[in-house]
Amino acid sequence: ALQSGAQVISMSIGLDFPGLVKRLAEVEGYPTDLATSMALEEYRANVRLFDSVSGLIRAQAGIFGEEAIVVAAAGNESKRHIDPKYEIGVSPPANAVGFVSVGALEPIQQGKRLTVAYFSNTGPSISAPGVDILSAKANGGYSLMSGTSMATPHVAGVAALWAEKLFKTTR
Repeated sequence: ALQSGAQVISMSIGLDFPGLVKRLAEVEGYPTDLATSMALEEYRANVRLFDSVSGLIRAQAGIFGEEAIVVAAAGNESKRHIDPKYEIGVSPPANAVGFVSVGALEPIQQGKRLTVAYFSNTGPSISAPGVDILSAKANGGYSLMSGTSMATPHVAGVAALWAEKLFKTTR
């Protein structure tokens, strides 16, 4: 994307840390403390990887004069519907240095107001609508989908429009 001159990069991938710990412990049979340690190493490796990507983006900006913005989904591991305090922090890659993390919002009061979606990880840079978003399905058609990956394109789209405006203004 950088080599093609992209000014906005949208990423809807992530690491489900609690899910990884659970899978390692319950499915693969590792003791909980070992499963947690193994998942933590995966978490650290992901953060380091995407911090490096952020550094590459900054370095490339020094060469070409324009820095791309990376917009990334914050993750869907929180469970506020079970307990309002059950909040998981923004997960990789969205928590990498320089990335804009995006949380999901859902409508309340017949859609006239928005609130943080029960599943949206806490502490994102910005939030956007992410519940019951009409999306293309694999193999054709459309369906309503929910998640921070549904909110991220809203933010990336606004960032692209802003970049286009700045590009036209400065050229």
